[in-house]
Amino acid sequence: MKKALFLFSLFLLVQCQAFSQTQDSLWENNRKDSIIQYMSPLEYAFMMHEETKFMLRVPAIGIGVERELLPYTSAMAQAIWGAGRIQLYAELRWYYGSKRLGVRNMSGNYVAGGYFHNGFNSDMFYARWGIQRRFLGNGLIDLGFLAGYRKTEIFHPFTSKGYLNLETSSSLGLGLVFNQNNNIDRNRVCPIVKCFEVERFMLKFNLSEIIGIHYSPAQSQFFGRFQPSIALEHKLFNSSISLNVNSEVFLFAANSPNERSEFYRNRPTFSGAEFIAEGRWYYNMHRRIRNGKGGNGLSANYIAAGVRQQYGSMYGDNRTFQSGYIFTTGVQCTIGKRIYFDVQCGIAENLNERFGYPI
Repeated sequence: MKKALFLFSLFLLVQCQAFSQTQDSLWENNRKDSIIQYMSPLEYAFMMHEETKFMLRVPAIGIGVERELLPYTSAMAQAIWGAGRIQLYAELRWYYGSKRLGVRNMSGNYVAGGYFHNGFNSDMFYARWGIQRRFLGNGLIDLGFLAGYRKTEIFHPFTSKGYLNLETSSSLGLGLVFNQNNNIDRNRVCPIVKCFEVERFMLKFNLSEIIGIHYSPAQSQFFGRFQPSIALEHKLFNSSISLNVNSEVFLFAANSPNERSEFYRNRPTFSGAEFIAEGRWYYNMHRRIRNGKGGNGLSANYIAAGVRQQYGSMYGDNRTFQSGYIFTTGVQCTIGKRIYFDVQCGIAENLNERFGYPI
């Protein structure tokens, strides 16, 4: 009799535990459905309904991880190949923007404190305000505004041993989240990825890395960078081919009142402009349309070929002229009405390079 009562009690305990887990699962699913119901299509496309505690970050050329430590607080470490060396980042982030929905998802506005090492001779401690979004499951967009103090071991006219740094930053790549349901309701994101729209013309402004300011109080040195970019792209007839024309103006200015050399003192470093005209072929456009991932627009993988012309003035005296061909491959994606990203890589061949002086 006692044995039968014991087995019956054990059976009830197991059933209660299973019922409790089922109730928790149902409650979590209902909670997620309730959140999704009141989200905009853009918030849904940015995965702001999916809780995320660990993410593998894969920027254009690099790898990193991000791990939740406390609710809405994470640690991020990342290594990126740039300027011929491996650059390291480490950050502690607080996603204050995610608290509005109450979902710990690493897809929101944040403030962070971090450390950067350029892989050779420079270290920086900084604070960052940023906007990170996971996009359609595995896409990752991370834009920010950074302010910090940087130290370097090499001294030359436009870089001091310690200076204040203020600049914009951007990173595009993959954010891989495992053991999670990333199935996307295509009907909900159609207004964002434009499933059925024909897109023939686009005016593009690249503001991701438009400005950088560096100042050394000890040497009274100033170095500034201003680099806006504007592009026009138009489809040719109803084909998968488009013409893209891009213009970029860059101004690098420096002030070195304590520099011994009269040539470098109080002179702008470099200024100029670059113009690119290229033809693009979106080779997987029709497959994306068949799969419902986009309409007949300007969002797909492409290969491109074109010409470039660059003009520059160095130190206000000598001028440079460059022209040549470019061959690239990349992916462009438009998000809603005002957001786009364009990631590409390729080669550039200079046909000629001339130097001159003001008349």
